[in-house]
Amino acid sequence: MKKESVLIVDDDEGIVDLISDRLEFEGFEAIKAYDAKQALAMISSKQPGVMILDLIMPGDSGIKVLRQINQKEETDKPSVIALSGIEDTEVKGEAVKWGAKVFFSKPCDINILVDRVKSLMKERELHH
Repeated sequence: MKKESVLIVDDDEGIVDLISDRLEFEGFEAIKAYDAKQALAMISSKQPGVMILDLIMPGDSGIKVLRQINQKEETDKPSVIALSGIEDTEVKGEAVKWGAKVFFSKPCDINILVDRVKSLMKERELHH
């Protein structure tokens, strides 16, 4: 059986490594990206089921990533968990508007984050 994949996108390598190690421990394939360009490439090539996306990154933001994936015709888009170190209701609103299913402020509880990944994967199974 193919492992369910999760794309982790954050410019902070420490956060990406922490989350990916935990997800791999839980049996997921963790795909790493450190900016918007890498994220979009990985979405196309790896087709992850869930993406954990930092909204505030140097260069193109996570919001831009959300906009771009939602403008594509593909039906199998990843379910998105948005992360942000900034408590900004406008950014949070934009993330939800462009398709984020869940929003976490950093730092977040990794156990709750992993539980949300699992529940989003189950939702995807039910709808496919």
